[in-house]
Amino acid sequence: MRSITRRSLAAALGLIVTGGGVAFARSASAEQAPEPIRATGWATEAPDGPASLIVRLKDGVASTASLQRLERVADADVAERSDALDAFTVEVPAGEIDATAAALRRDPAVAYVELDHPLWASDVYPNDPEFYRQWGARTMRYPAAWEATSGSSSVTVAVIDTGVNAGPELAGAMVPGYDTYSNDSNPADTHLMEGGISHGTTVAHQIGAGGNEGIGGAGGCWTCRIMPVKVLGPGGRGSNFTVAEGIRWAVDHGADVINLSLGGPEHTDYLQEQIAYAIDRGIPVVAAAGNEGTTQRQYPAAYPGVISVAASDENERRFAFSTYGSWVTVAAPGSVQVQRSDKAWTAIYGTSFASPLVAGVVALGRSRSPEATPAQLTQALTSTTVAVPGRYVATGRVDAAAAVTALPETVSSTLSARVQSPAGSTPVRGNVGIRVVADSRIRSLAGAPGFESVAADTAAPFVLTYPSGSFSGKVTVKLLATDDAGATATVDVPLTIDNVVPVITGTSPAAKSKRRGVVTVTASGVADSGGAGIRELALYADGKYVGKDTTAPYSVKYNTGKLNKTVALQWRVFDRAGNSTTFNRAFYADNVGPSVAIKSGPKNGAKVKGTVKVVATASDKYGVDRVELVINGKKVATDKAAPHTFSINTKKYGKKIKVQVRAYDAAGNVRYATTRTWKR
Repeated sequence: MRSITRRSLAAALGLIVTGGGVAFARSASAEQAPEPIRATGWATEAPDGPASLIVRLKDGVASTASLQRLERVADADVAERSDALDAFTVEVPAGEIDATAAALRRDPAVAYVELDHPLWASDVYPNDPEFYRQWGARTMRYPAAWEATSGSSSVTVAVIDTGVNAGPELAGAMVPGYDTYSNDSNPADTHLMEGGISHGTTVAHQIGAGGNEGIGGAGGCWTCRIMPVKVLGPGGRGSNFTVAEGIRWAVDHGADVINLSLGGPEHTDYLQEQIAYAIDRGIPVVAAAGNEGTTQRQYPAAYPGVISVAASDENERRFAFSTYGSWVTVAAPGSVQVQRSDKAWTAIYGTSFASPLVAGVVALGRSRSPEATPAQLTQALTSTTVAVPGRYVATGRVDAAAAVTALPETVSSTLSARVQSPAGSTPVRGNVGIRVVADSRIRSLAGAPGFESVAADTAAPFVLTYPSGSFSGKVTVKLLATDDAGATATVDVPLTIDNVVPVITGTSPAAKSKRRGVVTVTASGVADSGGAGIRELALYADGKYVGKDTTAPYSVKYNTGKLNKTVALQWRVFDRAGNSTTFNRAFYADNVGPSVAIKSGPKNGAKVKGTVKVVATASDKYGVDRVELVINGKKVATDKAAPHTFSINTKKYGKKIKVQVRAYDAAGNVRYATTRTWKR
């Protein structure tokens, strides 16, 4: 999937973790469970040690020559490279982050550069083993849901986490996975938490542990498959880069549902791109809402289309540690019993363990209704929830039985194959992944005559790739399904293809203009001629995300605060097919007034008569606009050129004259010189 020039991501990069982090409680009572030690989230400041920068290239420019040139620009070797995503990372010393990022952004091959923000998992602490087992599954009415379906072996759930260790209850459910953290095919969890507990394995058990087998417990989807994708290393650390690659790998290798028990407070376009890639291809994504105990949005849970999950207790109330708010989709029980290495059972808590309970329901729904879209699966969940006190989520606590039976049961009595993704109206680009749901008799899918460029697939789940090249427009790709007996079925795949990069021609404020306070940054000349339409414009300032707008005219407010420096703005423009471009603009953030003083003139307390002169000096980093003379509270004169000289006829004023000089810069900041009072 990717080639590695040099593997040297340091643990200090802080990689991704179970944003639904975990912690043991000391009491068997859910109400008494202490708050877990929480993940501190993605870094918002430059790290003390070496840092990793994600460099996203513009479409079609990746080559050995361009990478070598960019290595010279960055004065650093490529650490990780993703051929599929046209991106790579470089490691730079902490003190060189801004300079290196700025140099890379100036290269015409670069779409954008951003810090590979860290996030990490919480530690776990043991609890007395009194908490009765699987109360969460019973609360959600899983037993009633199993009356409708216990799952399907054609449904695969990707557990994107710390890795999964296949014990007796998972051995028959596992399909090949991948480790994007170490870039190998061994996704086992080799870095266990205290007590020998594996975070990823615990999540996988909740989703796919075999049921009705007389050992252990039962997962939500007994007969579903588990795809282990390891994206986190020691201490539960990973990065946006490894998580994004893990999502992409899972989608391209047949995942039907994705669970992400990880997250942090930083929005990142790179990760959002891969979330959208999954959802646009018909794969629902379930994610832990986080353990911050606040309403602050956590990502990837807060990305559009993601089913975000808060943690509820036995009384349907929110666990104190759980992140909450109207942006959170649903709630589910937030604790689970696990067995330690010493064979003792203990309870652990976190939204990390609420998320897989919901992913199990989604997997049952997909088993019952294979053609259901992510939106339909989400609707089945949200329209059947149980109300929770205080409405700490958008809907309520998931009812597994009601959600599963809300979906129509799909049974095929004839040989059939159906396109699951992409939907005909969903714009796509580049090498288009086509996912087909076929009944169990079909043994191969290939391009029909005229579409021989589509590579064949001979095992479910069927995922084929159509190379669209530089074409833009509508096309119907034809596939041929064949079973063991030689019977065939034709599958039509209507595609809307857009391989044209959107355009943006300008922005305000003007280049090198001086601004202060809150600045409205407006994009102009935004268009997409490829047909997909503009999805969003995201604004970054000095490489940090500011905000986005999805509707023309596009604008975002940027608060310059106390800055007194040049600010590098960048618009990142995305169309609905995933094509993107950037537009850069620099302006001066000036929030400091000029220095001003009276150089010569009567001193404070002096007696004056007739006409006197006052000479003032003023200076400013970005230039002085004007100097004004104020007498007795009223402006009486303005001077725009140094030396700033004012003649004052003292006869015009009373016995007491209060003299002030003030200076303005181009941004509107003002400062006063020390006031002088004269007597006449």
